[in-house]
Amino acid sequence: MIEYRQIKQIEKQVDKYIDKMKGISDFLFKNPELGGEEYIASKYLIDIADKMGFRTVENYCGLDTAFMAEFQNGQGPVLAVVVEYDALPGFGPDGSLAHACGHNWISAVGMGTAMIMSEMKDEFSGTLRLLGTPAMENLGCKAEMIKAHAFDDVDVVIQSHLEHYTTVACKFLALDAIEFKFRGRASHASSSPEEGINALDAVQFMFIGVNALRPYLGSGIKIHGVISEGGEAPSVIPDIAACKYYIRADSRKQLETIKPKIIRCAEGAALMAGAEMTMSYVENPHDDMLNLPLLQKTAEQYIVNEGIRINEDYESIAGFSSADIGNVSHVCPTLYMEFDVEANKDFRVHDKIALNYVNSEYSLKKLKQVSKIMAEVLMELYNNQELVEDIKKEHGKMMREKAVCESKMI
Repeated sequence: MIEYRQIKQIEKQVDKYIDKMKGISDFLFKNPELGGEEYIASKYLIDIADKMGFRTVENYCGLDTAFMAEFQNGQGPVLAVVVEYDALPGFGPDGSLAHACGHNWISAVGMGTAMIMSEMKDEFSGTLRLLGTPAMENLGCKAEMIKAHAFDDVDVVIQSHLEHYTTVACKFLALDAIEFKFRGRASHASSSPEEGINALDAVQFMFIGVNALRPYLGSGIKIHGVISEGGEAPSVIPDIAACKYYIRADSRKQLETIKPKIIRCAEGAALMAGAEMTMSYVENPHDDMLNLPLLQKTAEQYIVNEGIRINEDYESIAGFSSADIGNVSHVCPTLYMEFDVEANKDFRVHDKIALNYVNSEYSLKKLKQVSKIMAEVLMELYNNQELVEDIKKEHGKMMREKAVCESKMI
């Protein structure tokens, strides 16, 4: 654990910057933008980083709304704080955009942590990097940033999220998002149906095939589909129809064993309808989350010290989804923490009820607590190079073991 005086210094900086953190949360909450279109949010956050004296890079990794802001403070580890700022469609008034996942808060706590650390440069040596990662909800742009080598020289990544529980052992599922498109032949549905090839029939066969396959996929597999295109008018046999599927599994290797079976369902559906099938990935793939015991233990001591109870029964109260931070965890050691808003049992992300809490007195309390925790974790990592190296070794060992175990599973 870091020294008591450093903890008190961090507390002082939290008090100094809490109003600015609240302002960031409020501004983004009131200016929601769709993933990939966060022009207001990214410029706003870049301007704040500029004023903090960070070196900033806009359009980072070739993405319009991604950014990098860096504070170099001598030799030492490169530690990255990830911020997200895209909103969700459909949760605001009349189906408008809204921050029902609390990304306004994620940006506020990440930027606030950077503010705290920039004031404590005499207490550590190393590089602090802010990574603005857009379109988490709809495109998974961290995968694009990984391809562009944004995380290659990062020693540890840290990020926090609001939830209805507290854990440092978050589970995310591997995910592929695939659209299957079928091409047939249009014809009048009443006067000349024999001349047509109904592409929508192929889509319906696809759903029947996948549903028949479900009992044989094993545990940990989740498959959800929607019809994304189904024709224009009942009087015309549709020549084009399509469906989108989310295919999830506990691990990437497990998902890769399942995916060919789903593709065969699509091929069989096309064959039965007499249509042609093509497939495309409509989002970047997501990987499962890799949690590191050393990083978890480092964070837990500061969480408990803050009076926050960690939910040991996390897996029994959480629903498992997918996130592109999982991809990052396979590239470099990643600490992903989820914190209970401590409002009431009704709070859920991706729900309209979340809008009552993600920019409220409840989330403000969490801004203070979590920015302090994140700064404490960063300070310990900066001042304990041996711990950082052990964490990196643990990450490498876990990746090797994971590869061996999953190869055996296949």
